[in-house]
Amino acid sequence: MSVSGIGTSGTVAGASYTATGTTAAGKPLGAQDQAQIDALKKRDAEVKAHEKAHQSAGGPYAGAATYTYQQGPDGNKYAIGGEVSIDASPIRNDPKATATKMQVVERAALAPAQPSSQDLHVAAQAAAALSQAQTDETKTANTTGTGKGTGTGTGNQGAGGQGAGGQGAATAVQAQTIGAADVTATAAAAQDGGGSSLRSLFARGLAAYNAAAGLGGASPSASQFAAVA
Repeated sequence: MSVSGIGTSGTVAGASYTATGTTAAGKPLGAQDQAQIDALKKRDAEVKAHEKAHQSAGGPYAGAATYTYQQGPDGNKYAIGGEVSIDASPIRNDPKATATKMQVVERAALAPAQPSSQDLHVAAQAAAALSQAQTDETKTANTTGTGKGTGTGTGNQGAGGQGAGGQGAATAVQAQTIGAADVTATAAAAQDGGGSSLRSLFARGLAAYNAAAGLGGASPSASQFAAVA
């Protein structure tokens, strides 16, 4: 929403004062007229300083100042009230930016040395919007953090799967080594036997090797025995 009305308002009444100057019609001013003019000048300076403070603190969210004028006995117009519009609407789908904006709005409302009742009202609205935006920002941060944690866990599980594959490869190598050792031992034990015994023992050792290496337990063919003999 756009909040308007951070500013001042009022009127300046006459007071007793030594007469100097002339009226708009060129007639001498009375004491009361001159006092009123001086009061109007003071009020004009205060109002404009008040609105300037709102504008300076509001930055891009503050609009131009508008003034209410009163004509003095001398025919001149003096600002007796003023207003600066300020944009206090939240930034859609961005609680962090909204919180930053509400801080600016609150500072702008309280910028004058003597904030008006309307200024205090706008500051309270900005403070409430700021609190809500900070709450929304915390919820968004928590949701984002949960999503990141899930992603990291999945990646670690994938790495574990690769480790399991590596262990399987290592087991196969160990099996081949054990099978080769069985063949070597069997052949060494059969060196003193006859040709038939050697072929039989060699076949048993080769079958053991094949089984350990995951190649199946099939017996060697007759041509393989012939080559050994």
